[in-house]
Amino acid sequence: MSGRETTVLTGILDSLLKRAYHDLTVLSELLPRKSDTDRKYEIVQFARRTRLLLIRLLALVKWAGNSESVQKCAEMSQALSRQSWLYIDTADQLVHLSRVSLVQACMPYCSLAMALDVLSTGTYPRLPLAIKEKVVVPSSLSQEEQLTAFRMLEGAIRRRLLKEGVPEAMITQRIRNGMVTFTVPYEFEVSMSLMSDDPIMFPWRLVELKILVANSLLDKPLLLHGNQLLYLHQLVQSRLFMDDNPLSNMYLCLHYFCLSLQLDCLWSQAIHMGGSNIKIEEYLCGQRLRIAYWCVSGSHQAPNAGLQAKTAPAATPCVTIVIDSGCLSKPFSITHSPPLPSECRLNLSSKSLSFEFLLAKCITLHSEVLLRDLMSVLKATSWEDKAVFEESSLCLKVLVPLVHASWTLLIGIDSRMGHFVASLEVDCLCASVKSALEMVEREVTNNMSSLPAQLTLLQCQLFLASVEEKARGWGLRVRPLPLLKPLPFPSDAKTLFVELRQLVYLVVTATPHPQFTDNYYILQVATTGDDPAIPQCFYMAISLEEIEPKEAVLNHMRAITVPRSGYVLKRKLEERGLDTDLIKRVCLQPQSATSPFTSLLCSQFSIHRLLTSLNNSGIHCHVLQLEYGSTCVQVHRSVYLYACVGASPWCASIGIS
Repeated sequence: MSGRETTVLTGILDSLLKRAYHDLTVLSELLPRKSDTDRKYEIVQFARRTRLLLIRLLALVKWAGNSESVQKCAEMSQALSRQSWLYIDTADQLVHLSRVSLVQACMPYCSLAMALDVLSTGTYPRLPLAIKEKVVVPSSLSQEEQLTAFRMLEGAIRRRLLKEGVPEAMITQRIRNGMVTFTVPYEFEVSMSLMSDDPIMFPWRLVELKILVANSLLDKPLLLHGNQLLYLHQLVQSRLFMDDNPLSNMYLCLHYFCLSLQLDCLWSQAIHMGGSNIKIEEYLCGQRLRIAYWCVSGSHQAPNAGLQAKTAPAATPCVTIVIDSGCLSKPFSITHSPPLPSECRLNLSSKSLSFEFLLAKCITLHSEVLLRDLMSVLKATSWEDKAVFEESSLCLKVLVPLVHASWTLLIGIDSRMGHFVASLEVDCLCASVKSALEMVEREVTNNMSSLPAQLTLLQCQLFLASVEEKARGWGLRVRPLPLLKPLPFPSDAKTLFVELRQLVYLVVTATPHPQFTDNYYILQVATTGDDPAIPQCFYMAISLEEIEPKEAVLNHMRAITVPRSGYVLKRKLEERGLDTDLIKRVCLQPQSATSPFTSLLCSQFSIHRLLTSLNNSGIHCHVLQLEYGSTCVQVHRSVYLYACVGASPWCASIGIS
């Protein structure tokens, strides 16, 4: 009901329940200290009080069900009471008017002077002049009078500027239409005028103020609310009222405000760019902004810059933007931690206020410093003449030499995570090489001085991968060999087992320390027999013979590769239903020759002789590719014969797919 206080039924219920719960809590705390009779009495009293409250609540709920009719009756009673009060008040007002106000009412005297003016002149000249000043519009100046006033005002402005002096940053000025306009690019623009030539009685008047600070993330430079701009206008006008250097005071006020606004824009951009890798460590409005990047937790920590930090724990790099309160005429002061070389300067242009550009420049300079430090680690080592730093691509190229070829290792820095990234110029699909590259990334990121050792380990893995690739190309089987007892090799040696024939293996080892060395062994093994204590998958080493890494290895592989390839080709031809009766042995027999070139010609002649034999046997062969030393022949719709020879007298192998 209007005019009366009301309450919500749920509030009454909630209050009742809280009161009952409170009484019960107090009763539970006091009862243990009373006698049995007192406890019973208190419980009965609590039950009686609570029961009365619930009965009242029940009555209130039943009454609320019929509250609409009660409310209508109350509203009708209130309306009748108000109408009765209005009648009584009207009668009281009439009595007061007749007994007090009308007693002194009388006709005024006739205004003879006004009547004579109107009757004789036809006008009424006695109106107040304030009405004329507020109602009648004064006549405007002519065009010539306006130009004359502007010229006089502009002359007064020039004299005032010559007398007071202008700050260096506000040299860009324009005097026109009786105003002087100062513009500081990408900060602010002010238009001022004078009321008179007297500098004491009439100081500068601020006519218009524009803030030119723009956020690169927004299309329009709308960074201030209208109320904020109005307050700033009043603040600048108060600075112009000062007697000492009003223009300098105005410039310092606006310049500091624009720097604070630019710092706030950079802070907001950093928030939009923020993630797990960028963290705002400190922000003091109008003073300092400190932002850390490469904030990565885990095994990959951001490396340090500087040779003194190669073995120290990695620190998170950060960039600090400071407004120098001691000299506000200067722009931002930008510092980087860890410190960059003196020739690497960080600056931020007000034209393109972009934190992304500043962060990208910091990452580029910091990455260049880290890569140069990494380059200096290779000095006085065997890798010094094999490493080149490319500033254009921002990576370190390291040539990893092998026996027959070389690999180029590219070491860069992940701009997002901040750790070193290692990759090969030509991709290698070997899993061991990929794990070695990951090891290089992890170890070099944690400790730069471990780069030479990691390069040697990578050289070993690349060497074994190239040997494995050539062995599989020759049709040999490469697999791990479980031995009961380890072979007498160094603990850090990497091994590769190539199956030459049954129970005969070629063992290739690559040892990284003290320098890269490769060794070759012929290993003969035997099975464990029927011994139940030893698993069947293990082998026992019978003999281990070291051989020279060139001629002897090739001679051992020659006797295995050629017959085995011919057997595999014959079996696969028979599986496809081709007639192989006329082909008793399909293989490339090595020719005895005195030079590699003569051997290559003989092997090429053997390939043509094989093609002639296949055609004579009724198998139509279509040569798809015939190069110097390699041939691809289609012998069926889905059967292809590959034959390749090398420069050595033994190097001849064939395959089928």
